[in-house]
Amino acid sequence: MFSFVARMHLIVSPSDGDPELSRYNVTLAGLLLFGKERVLERTQFNAETIITFGGERQRLGRNIIESVRELIVAEKSPIRQRCSNATQDMLLELLKNAYIHRDWRTSGPVMVHISDILEIQSPGELLPPLNVMNLLRCIPCYRNFLLAEGCRQIGLCDKAGRGIGLIFDSALKGGLEIPIFESANGAFTARLSLSKSDTFAEFVRVRASSLGNMDEILCLRALLDREDMAAEEIAQVLQRALADTYKVLAGMQKKSMIDARSSSRFALAGGVRMDINNIYSFNQLDMFR
Repeated sequence: MFSFVARMHLIVSPSDGDPELSRYNVTLAGLLLFGKERVLERTQFNAETIITFGGERQRLGRNIIESVRELIVAEKSPIRQRCSNATQDMLLELLKNAYIHRDWRTSGPVMVHISDILEIQSPGELLPPLNVMNLLRCIPCYRNFLLAEGCRQIGLCDKAGRGIGLIFDSALKGGLEIPIFESANGAFTARLSLSKSDTFAEFVRVRASSLGNMDEILCLRALLDREDMAAEEIAQVLQRALADTYKVLAGMQKKSMIDARSSSRFALAGGVRMDINNIYSFNQLDMFR
């Protein structure tokens, strides 16, 4: 274990080849990943998570590994128990992002609030050039690269840069609404509605072979609850340039997924809406009466 964390540079020798363990310095990343609660309280005052649900409020002052385990992985974890419509993988990504990408120089806890919406807020806004409208398409940018790399090495994270895509993919395939992200007032917030459309989840599963990519699923989910949308609004949902969005929309029109209400407004095709609403029914048109 000692040599493993040393290779990850989570502990650093004061000089090359020094074998004396007591002389090694522990990095902030190493402390946040493995530090015990008493040490974290003494040396890192903002390493805590506050969870609120109903009228309850819980405080957790443990390291990242223990916090993730207790909040999501454990059998009686407070987040997973109250967010049963969300997959464990998606919940893990949301919470890990809050820890890995937060600004540890800023005092304040990671805040988790659960009602009909899961809201996770962490100190520190997105680093430039990131913004909430390019998270799906951007090149990853790390405030805490050593912490992110340490999480990857110990298996807490998958390949770099896949977290946001996994969150969107899991939400859409699970019938949830499109996740909302906000970066403002010194904090980054992720919001996930916990209401679920079972029919949309089943539609995506059954029609997977005809749904070309994430853009099409995002567009269909956005239009499901709206009469129609402007191309500019759809571009924001897809996190694409307007010209690229029109190419996506043109392709979906050819596949009879959407209808054009005007040159710049689009609606879910009636046949697709009917298919979503009746996906569980084998007798959709009452053909066997």
